[in-house]
Amino acid sequence: MNSVNRAAGLKALKLLGSVGPKMAVKIYELGYHSVASLNGADPYEMYLRYSEKVGGYADPCVEDVFRCAVAQATFPQLEESLKNWWVWGVQRGQASVELL
Repeated sequence: MNSVNRAAGLKALKLLGSVGPKMAVKIYELGYHSVASLNGADPYEMYLRYSEKVGGYADPCVEDVFRCAVAQATFPQLEESLKNWWVWGVQRGQASVELL
């Protein structure tokens, strides 16, 4: 992927609620290069892959942010209050995102 596509992908990911610049890079490096690529993704699997990448279990809140990003990609009309990562902790460890 060239640097222009990478920049565009990161810019789009950063537009998601609760996804800042550092988290956008984490998501991108897991192979999700666009918001559309997150649609239906398994946030728990993302968390496990990220934990492996960093050499140990990452903060569980990282999974919540992944889950929040996947929810926004999967449900484009998601209400604003559900674009906050902290509301997704109740679904930790699940393979899919269910609307709250």
